[in-house]
Amino acid sequence: MKFLQLTWFHFKRIVFQNLGLFVFSFVFPLLLIIGVIFMIFSSSTSNVESSLLIVNESEFVTEAILPHLSANYQASVTEDAETAFEQLAQAEVSMVYAIPADFPQEGSVDVYSISGENTDSIFETEFITIFNEQMQQATLARFNLDFVPIEVAEPAIIQIDASMDPRLFLTIFLSVLFMTYTSGFIASDLNKLRNDSVLTRSVISNALSWQILGSILSAYAVYNMLSNLLILLVVSAIYRIQITHIPMIISIFLSFNIYTLGLTMLLFRIFKSEAILSMSSILLMVVLMFIGMPMVDLGPLSFIQYLSPFYWMIESLDTGMILPNLAIVALYGLVFFTAGSFKVERLVKV
Repeated sequence: MKFLQLTWFHFKRIVFQNLGLFVFSFVFPLLLIIGVIFMIFSSSTSNVESSLLIVNESEFVTEAILPHLSANYQASVTEDAETAFEQLAQAEVSMVYAIPADFPQEGSVDVYSISGENTDSIFETEFITIFNEQMQQATLARFNLDFVPIEVAEPAIIQIDASMDPRLFLTIFLSVLFMTYTSGFIASDLNKLRNDSVLTRSVISNALSWQILGSILSAYAVYNMLSNLLILLVVSAIYRIQITHIPMIISIFLSFNIYTLGLTMLLFRIFKSEAILSMSSILLMVVLMFIGMPMVDLGPLSFIQYLSPFYWMIESLDTGMILPNLAIVALYGLVFFTAGSFKVERLVKV
């Protein structure tokens, strides 16, 4: 009961009295994630939608091919050739496909671009595939040919894991990145509690040392978990992102929570200055993120990547496996915690 009372006390203190932590662990990450997703994915979507225009004058294409094209290509079809070529001249689109009225009897599909070399291989492949299917069906119907369908057993395809929405991936990555950054704030808060004799007063109140330190870290663990889940829900609601891989996401947040608290104890034991604590957490966050990126080639020092929790998180998201990757992240945190918190009684001495 004493432990829960202390945990609740510190949780209220974190939420209502630690404005700096709230801003840098919730408000700033939330706004940054919303802005980054908007800039990256809205611009890429607009580029895909406006990359080409299809000027169609063929009745055959309108009736037989257009209904079977992908929705984004159907949206790119126009009959206004003059406007289409004006947009091409102003570089609003990268290419224009022109389909004449006598296609496919005599005319051919022409592609125009500013450089004269741009083509859309995906559109051309889709167009030719649908065209061949329609021509085959027309030939069979013309000569009254038919085939007796033969039923065969369809192979069973087992989908091991569905791909994750890249916006969801980015939200998770940035959330745990800022969670790691908060280790400096938590260590600074512990240092402030020591300097203000709050830890000392807790000992006088007959609380055990594990209850004092455990309640503080538990309060931060609950806060980190709730703030990251709330960021995920808000971003998903704004951009209508479907939240998948829920066990994976929960495991990532839990393992990085342990890692952050363990790193907090290590920083708190090594450094005594609040400024140095904050700067060291920023530096560590940048270094760990850099060496943990799969695209970073460290040559003969590539084994260093295994020391970064972000490397193991990306491995989990890439393979869909929670174990052993995220267990390694949590283990790192426990090692840090052990290194930083033995002889806890020293933290509460006057």
